[in-house]
Amino acid sequence: FKEADELLQLARSRNLHFAVVNPYRCGEELLGLAAHAGEVLGEILEIRVTGALDEASGGEDLLLQGGLLFDLARLFTRSPAWCSAHITCRGDRVVAEDVFFRRSGGIGPLLGDRIRAEILFEPGVSMTFLSDERYRDVRPSLCLEICGTRNRARIVAGAPSRVFVWIEDD
Repeated sequence: FKEADELLQLARSRNLHFAVVNPYRCGEELLGLAAHAGEVLGEILEIRVTGALDEASGGEDLLLQGGLLFDLARLFTRSPAWCSAHITCRGDRVVAEDVFFRRSGGIGPLLGDRIRAEILFEPGVSMTFLSDERYRDVRPSLCLEICGTRNRARIVAGAPSRVFVWIEDD
């Protein structure tokens, strides 16, 4: 984080400000759902987050998209209590020698081509994150599926993100 601290110090010395923007958080539908989540979805029980599901699956996907997707999930939860992840490379558990840098763009260090993580948010909301190219044809990519006690929703990340709500019949 040394570089980030130096950049912030330089900005302060020149009286400049930073604004970090998540383009996925734009849109009235998403912000409306977040504002009325309790009324529309009920108590949030579970959030399933799916990464890009392409050749960038794994560490690269987590680095480039994970933070943006987790930020969307935080619209519906509180602080994370713990996280556990299973990371593999070509089907085997990762080891330090598996660290790599993406050839184009100089992104890295990265680890793994498949990630499955579970995060527990306060007050007990479970979230899973999946980044695995094998799911490309059977799950939507870059989305959140939110399950509540009343209804469920799917948020497809984009600028703006698209929101779909399934209303359960009483």
